[in-house]
Amino acid sequence: MRKSFVRSIRIKYSILLIILLIAHLICVAQDDKKMTISTNRLDEYGLKSGVWNIYKNGSLKSISNYSKGEYHGYHISFLNDSTIGSLSIYDEGKQVSNFLFSDNKLWRRSIDTSNVSFQIDYYSNQLPKTGGFYPKGNGVKVDYSEVGKVNSITVIKLYQVDGHYTHFYNNGQLREHGIRKNTFPWTVFCVYDSLGNSIDFGNLKNGSGTLKLYHDNGELYKVEEYREGLYWNTKKVYSAMKLKLNKGSIKNGDGEVIDYYMDGSIKSKTSFEKGLKNGVYISYHKNGEVKEIGVYFNNKKHNEWEHYSESGNLESSYLYQNGKVREIRGVD
Repeated sequence: MRKSFVRSIRIKYSILLIILLIAHLICVAQDDKKMTISTNRLDEYGLKSGVWNIYKNGSLKSISNYSKGEYHGYHISFLNDSTIGSLSIYDEGKQVSNFLFSDNKLWRRSIDTSNVSFQIDYYSNQLPKTGGFYPKGNGVKVDYSEVGKVNSITVIKLYQVDGHYTHFYNNGQLREHGIRKNTFPWTVFCVYDSLGNSIDFGNLKNGSGTLKLYHDNGELYKVEEYREGLYWNTKKVYSAMKLKLNKGSIKNGDGEVIDYYMDGSIKSKTSFEKGLKNGVYISYHKNGEVKEIGVYFNNKKHNEWEHYSESGNLESSYLYQNGKVREIRGVD
C-alpha cells in the first residue's frame, strides 16, 4: 500500500515537472514570436542548429532543439487546439524517450535505449494503465485497472503477445489462464467468473477448436473458431443484453472481424487473410469517434498508424516495421 502510494506520487511529480518544462518553453517561444529576429538558425554548414519554433496560421506547432541538422534534446509538438501533443527526447537524431498527451494529460511514456526498453500507458487519473519491459522486443506486459489493480500479465516475444497469459477480475479473482501464439489464443487452461466458478470456455487446444468469450456481466459475448493457430471463423456474437450482433464477413480465415463494446456499439474492425490479420484495422471510442487506424501485415503492425482523441483530434502517429515501432511522433 505504502509502495503503491509512493509510486503514484513519484509519477505525478514527474508529470508536473514535464508540464512546467513545457510551460517554460511555450513562454519563451511566444516571446520569440514577438521578436523581429527568430531563434531559428542554421550553422556554418547550412544545417539546423539550436532552438527552432514553428508556427502555422499564427499558432505555435512545435518547439525543437537541433544539432547538425538533427533533433538533439527535446522536440515538443502541439495539437490544433494548442494543447500539448507530445514531448520527445532525442540523442543526435535518435529518439530515446517519448511522452504523449491527451487533453493536457500524459497517456503514454516510452523509453528505448541500448540498455532498457519499456512503455507505459496511463489513465486520465495518471495511474498506469499498461506497462512492461521489452529489451530487444521480449519481456512481460502488465495491464492495470483504473484503481491500480493488476488486470493481466502477458509474455511478449518479438514485440507481440506470445506465451503464457493470466487475466484477473478487479476483485483479484483469477479470470483466465492460457497460452497465446502470434497474438492468437493457442490453449486455454481455465476460465472463471468473478465468484470463482468455472466457466465453459470451449475446447481450444494447441491452436485448434472453439473459444467462448464472455462480457463482464457473465453473458456470452462471442464464439470463435481457430485452426492450427489461425483465426478461422466467428460463429456467434452477442451484446451484453443478449442481442445478436453482426458477425462480420470472415469465412475460412478471410474477411472482416467486428468487435463490440458491452452495449453493442462497434469497438473495432479487423481485416483477415488466410487466418492472419492482413489489411486495414480501425478501432473506435465509445462515442463512435475513430480511436486508432492502421494496417496489419501477417499479424504485425506495418507502416503508419494514427491515434485520435475522443473529440476526433489526431494526437499522434507511429511508424511500424515488422511489428516494431520505428518512430513515434506528435502532430506538427
